[in-house]
This record gives sequence, structure tokens and C-alpha cells, in this order.
Amino acid sequence: MKVDKNFTVDARAILHLGRESIRDHTTAVIELVKNSYDADATRVDIEICATSPDPTQHFIRVRDNGSGMTDSDLDTKWLRIGYSAKRTKKVSPILGRRTTGEKGIGRISADRLGATLELVTAAPRNAATGLLVDWAEFESSRKPLNEIPIKTMKSPVFAHDTNPKLKELGIPQWTYPAQGTELTARGLRHVWTTADAERLRRELTAFLSPYAEVEDFELFLLTDLGPDLSGKIVGDIPDNAAVDLAATFDGVSTVSYTIKSGAGPKSPKKSISWDQLVQKATSDLRTSQPIVGPLTLRLLFFPRKPETSALSNLSLAGLREFLDDNSGVRIYRDSIRVKPYGDHTEHGGDWLLLGDRKARDPAGAARPTFRVSPNQLVGAVFVSRDRNENIVDSAAREGLISNLAFSQLRAIALGCVSLLEAAYHEAYEERDARESQGDVRAKVGDLNSRLSKLAEDLNAAQKVLPPKASGVVKASAEKIGATLKAIEATSRSIELLASQATIYRGLATTGIAATVFGHETQSSIAQVEGSVSTALLLVQSQPPKVALAVEELEKAQAFAARVGSWGTFALTRIQRDKRRRKVTDIRAVAERLAKEITPVLGSVDIDLRLKLSDVTGKTFAMDIESVLVNLLTNAYAACQQKQGERIVRLEVGPKTRDAQHGVVLVVADSGPGVADEFKDRVWEPLLNQGGRRWTADRDWSRTRHRVVHRR
Repeated sequence: MKVDKNFTVDARAILHLGRESIRDHTTAVIELVKNSYDADATRVDIEICATSPDPTQHFIRVRDNGSGMTDSDLDTKWLRIGYSAKRTKKVSPILGRRTTGEKGIGRISADRLGATLELVTAAPRNAATGLLVDWAEFESSRKPLNEIPIKTMKSPVFAHDTNPKLKELGIPQWTYPAQGTELTARGLRHVWTTADAERLRRELTAFLSPYAEVEDFELFLLTDLGPDLSGKIVGDIPDNAAVDLAATFDGVSTVSYTIKSGAGPKSPKKSISWDQLVQKATSDLRTSQPIVGPLTLRLLFFPRKPETSALSNLSLAGLREFLDDNSGVRIYRDSIRVKPYGDHTEHGGDWLLLGDRKARDPAGAARPTFRVSPNQLVGAVFVSRDRNENIVDSAAREGLISNLAFSQLRAIALGCVSLLEAAYHEAYEERDARESQGDVRAKVGDLNSRLSKLAEDLNAAQKVLPPKASGVVKASAEKIGATLKAIEATSRSIELLASQATIYRGLATTGIAATVFGHETQSSIAQVEGSVSTALLLVQSQPPKVALAVEELEKAQAFAARVGSWGTFALTRIQRDKRRRKVTDIRAVAERLAKEITPVLGSVDIDLRLKLSDVTGKTFAMDIESVLVNLLTNAYAACQQKQGERIVRLEVGPKTRDAQHGVVLVVADSGPGVADEFKDRVWEPLLNQGGRRWTADRDWSRTRHRVVHRR
């Protein structure tokens, strides 16, 4: 084949790759700092001069002491758009850092900062060389990119090395050898303000992870935009958090972690399986094998309270300022931060949706459903390119592509947040143990008895006391009598509320079942509609295909029967006879329920196995059904979280405890199981957990349910 054509590149393409692909001026500075890091720099200074009355004196300068470039390197590397030696040389030659950029266009982000660029660079033991780039020439010209001339500098020098502001601001003088790279952008495209400089300082603070000490890289900021903004960039983390969790995922199936509460010792290392940790994720994640690679994670929880500030050796104002600047869970890849994750001021910064999660369940730490607020959590996830090939940069060089691997990374991070929450709830309970509330009826009865006894004693005392004192005692006895009548009325109200609560439990159970099995119901309705429509077409055809139409109508009838059975199921849950406490055949209740629910379980290949013994007891039939429906719907959801054979076992039988005769209800499933860390959270509404044996014991004397966990 004859080759007689080829692509050419218009000069404006460089503007699309640089100025128009960088989100903002702050991101452009960070891109240049990344290049310095990749060049084995151990120090980078960023200088912003933006307050002079003469705008022509405004500039941004980035100076590093990295490996620099020779004149030949400028021609073959820096001026070759799209070229990056980092694609083949993934580790820096001197310090062995994993390089961060591989697209070969980060350097032209300088176009986002200013109209012109001055580049001075020197490799070790080489003379300095320099370039002058006027970006306007690329904008106004319609020439091919390679026809735009780039001017060279005569006798280039590093202007920053002799900068008197270093000494004025207390920043160490630049004493490194004359090597590295200095980029100066002039004709600034953005009017920099103090707020801009504060934001840049925050982003530079988060550029490298503050959780692991980095001894071979320093950042300094010099600016005239604020007296307190210049100096070394340091990301300090307070000594002690209320909860400090460190976790590692092995990239296969297990998350290992330790937890430290307050100033106490670190817990022994524990482990939890992948499928147990991500149970609350979507079904496609629960049933997928991990494709996200190994990662580590650190989470620190700081309640905004005086005791936390004392624990962390900060004033309360200092703690709140720290959290305002650092709260959020960031992502670091090869030690470099990936924006915008963890920045609450940016769209997508709350990538774990912690704010939405807290708003949906604002429970306090005293409850097992406790959720952390996003402004109380400081943390980071650490991944590497080489071990996480499925974690991919977005085209805009900011953020990651939202694929399955990223969703799994997010699910692991959320699972670890749940571990932290469970640990804080447990510590809170231990620290602020509350007395058991006991049984309301028992308390009311005890109060009634004590007041009755007190009234009898007062009546007896009235007979032997002087008339004046006797009147006071009589008035007190009358008040107690009125209180007793009020208590009796309250007791009747409690009984009424208990009866209504029984109805509400039944209705709630029906609602839960409707939610869980709604997909099957909708599918059956769709099948009915489809079969009826098909039958109608078959009858109307010429000649009518009656036999085929009858087959379709029989299908419709079968699916309609399934939908009808669910309607019957819902109505029978709250029949009046089930709301009366009477001698009930528990086995018959379980058998009837199993018969009604078997078609739904079978639709997702769940094998319901029964082991039912004869047992009766004086109870509410609705209560027995509520317990079983709740446990069976949990088992239904749990079985679908794990691949392989799906089994649910239902057992009913008599049981004696402390000389009291009752019944044991057992629902077991083949799901991933409930990790010990989350066992308190099985009480959360609509939380699908399964795979271990959970039994609901009926205590006939107190008419309440107690769930017992059996290994």
C-alpha cells in the first residue's frame, strides 16, 4: 500500500493540551511540582509575587534541585510534546521514586499560569541552558506546531538562588549546586488573592502523605499575599485521635487491621474477609472477585469536643482549624495525592458520600448505627500504579476513572469506616455505660407497689399524729392516690401501645418483604403482561393460533397466581386472630410461611430446607411470623452475596431455659456471614447480613423476643 498522507498538528493543539485541559491555576502549580518530584528533587520552592502595583512585575516561579536537563534533553524530551521517559523508566534514577506522570504533557501546564514562560535548567556537571516561550504565538498562528520557533536564553541563570526574600522570610538559603530546573511564568492569567495562596498552601500540605514521614522532599512557599503564608510546608497530624485505624488489603481476599482508641495501646492485628467487609455494597461488588490490588488505609476520627482537643494536645479552636483544613479521606498513589478526593470544598471530594450517609442516619455514638461526620474524619488510602493497574487516571489528569476496581476500592474504604464506627461505639459504651432500662411494665408495676405501700404507711401514721400534722399527711396520701390512678391509666395506655406495636411490627415486616421481593413481583407482573399480549396477538392472527394462545394464558395464570400469593401473604400478616395472644401451633405457622415464601426463594436458586418439630405456646402468631419473615429476608439477601450453592435452613423446635418452656426459631444461610466487628449492627433497619446462625428465642413470661448469636 502506498503511503502518501500523514497527520499534521496545528500549533493551537498545545493550548488544548495545556491551558484548556488544566482545571485551574492551583492545579497547574501542582503539576509542575509533580515534575520536580519525578526529577529526584529534594527541595522545591514556589514563589508567588502578585501584589506589586505594576502587573508586569507579577510572576510565579517554581525552582527545584532535581536532575535538570542538558541542551540535548531540551530538544529530545522537553520540547517533544507527548514524550515521557517515565513510560519505560518507571522509577527515578537517583532516589528510586515511582514516577507520577506518563503522558508527557504536564510541563505545558505552565501555559495555564501565564502568557510567557522562562525555563532555566542544568543537569549535574553541565552548564545551564534556557528557553523563552511565548504562548500567544501558538494562539494566533495557524502554522503547524513544528514551525513555531522557541527562543533560547543567552547566559541563563537561576534567579531564585540569590533571592534576598529567602533570608527575609527565614527560609534556608538555596545552597544546593547549580543544578535542577526553574520555571517562571509571567503575564499571569489569574489575579491571585490571599485566598488563592491559602488554598495552594493547603494543597501543597496534602501533596505528600502526612501519615508517613518523607525525609527526602521539602516544599517551601514564598509569597507577598499574606505574612503567615510563607515558609516550609509541613503536614502535621495530632498525636492521638479518638480512634486510629490502620488497615491493609492483600489484593486477594483479606483485610488486616489494627485499632487504637485514644491514648490507649494499639489492638492486636485482626482480619476480616473481603466479602464480609463489603456486604453493604451493591450486588455487583458483593458477587465480584476483587480486581483492585493491594492497598493500605489509615483513618483518624476526631470528635469536635474539648476532650478530643486535650487528647490531641490542641486547643479546641486548633482542633477545629485542623479538621477544617484536613478532614476527608484522600487517595495517594505512589505517595502523591490524587485530587479531588478528600477535599470537601471540591466537587467529588466527599467520594465516600459520608455527608449523605450521616444525614440519612444521624444517630449518636450511643447507638450501634452511629455514623461519623465527614468533618470529623481524617484519612487516606494508599495505592500504587504497579500493583493496581486497574486504577486508571481520568483523561483530565485529575481524578480516577470510575470503573469496577475504583468501586471496589471505595467499598473497602467504606467497610473500614464501618469498622472505625463500631470501635468508637464500643469504646463509648464502655466509657459511658448506661444502666439497663429494664422492662417498662415491670418498672411501672414496681412503682405502683411502692406508692401503694407509701399510701398505706401515711394512712396509718395519720391516726397517731396530732390534728395539724394529720392534715398534711392526709393531703399527701390523697396526692399519692391520684398518682396511683394516673399510673393505672398509663398502664392501660402501655398495653394499648403494645398491641398497636404488634400491628406495626407486622406491617413493617410486610413492607420489608415487599421491598426485598419487589423485583420478583415486578418481574411476575411483566410476565403476565407479556403473555397476555402474546396470547391476544395469537388469537387475532389468521388463522387464530388457539393452542399457542392457551399456552401463553396458562403462563400468565401461573405468574398472576404468584403475584396474588404475595397479596394474600401481605393481608394474612395482620389478620385479627394473629393479633390475639393465644395458644398457637408454632410449627403450623412456620410451615405455612415456608410454603408461601418457597417460590420466591426458588426464583433465585435458593434451596429452603426445613427441620420442624411439634411445638405450641401462648403467643401472638404475628410476632412469630415477624421474626421469621425478617430473618428469612435477611437470609435471602445474604445468599445472593456469595457465589456457589445457595441454602437457607429453617428450624423450629421446643426449648427449655431456666426451667421455662419455649420455642427456638433458627434461620441459617450460606451467605458470607456477619463479622464479629459488625455483630452489634444486625439491629440496623434493612441491613442485609447473613451466613451465621441466628436464633430468635421466645420468652413466654415476658412476651418479648431475644436474639441469641450462636457460633
